[in-house]
Amino acid sequence: MENKATLKPQILTAHDALASLQVMLNAPKTRMNEFGGYKYRSCEDILEAAKPLLDELRANITLSDEIVMVGNRIYVKACAKFQCRGNYIETYGYAREAEERKGMDPAQLTGACSSYARKYALNGLLATDDGGDADSEAPKASEMQIALFNSMIEAKDGLGIYLLRHRVGDDIYIDLYNSFPRGKKVEGKKIANQLETEGQAQMSNIYLGLEEEDELLVAENLEGITEAAFKVLISTLKEPAHRELVTKLHAQEL
Repeated sequence: MENKATLKPQILTAHDALASLQVMLNAPKTRMNEFGGYKYRSCEDILEAAKPLLDELRANITLSDEIVMVGNRIYVKACAKFQCRGNYIETYGYAREAEERKGMDPAQLTGACSSYARKYALNGLLATDDGGDADSEAPKASEMQIALFNSMIEAKDGLGIYLLRHRVGDDIYIDLYNSFPRGKKVEGKKIANQLETEGQAQMSNIYLGLEEEDELLVAENLEGITEAAFKVLISTLKEPAHRELVTKLHAQEL
């Protein structure tokens, strides 16, 4: 009789179910890029490997996209959502649209970016690695950037995480996002996603407070900001009056 691994029974939470899926998932890199000389797996390969396990867990994974602007560049932001027991866990992946790519019309280009972003959202969700893929040669974060990222995570500085992402760019941030040690990646990425979402809301409130001259709103959204994040924030403000006000409010908080 064939000896098949089975998922542990009586899984109680979505996190338990996802942890079991990550352990049992086997999605080898069976495709070969002849030009680059490396093996890889596609988004579809990951999903096909996950489907039997999802059925056993009575869980599902859904993928969705949205188009976002970062500075003056267009990105496809993909969301991979794991749903089980009425709860869900989400991770995100990003791919930047090139201004043009030979042989592709705009629809094909967006579709390629969507596939790329979805695969990296799935990588984050299912703890699958991307070593050996073409983009494993992407820029690496420096030790200083990793230390700064970790200090912001530890301080629960959502505004800092949001600002750091926009300062270093998505390529470096993806490396930072994947830098959590083994055994802490899933929880670390969950915290980073939550902090970034909170930081985006804080940044929006700060801009709103500056435009409406609402010092209280600005001050409330500066609470808990690290010194490194404060320096990045100041550098993003174009109006001298805005920089002066934020500096004053930050000093009062200290």
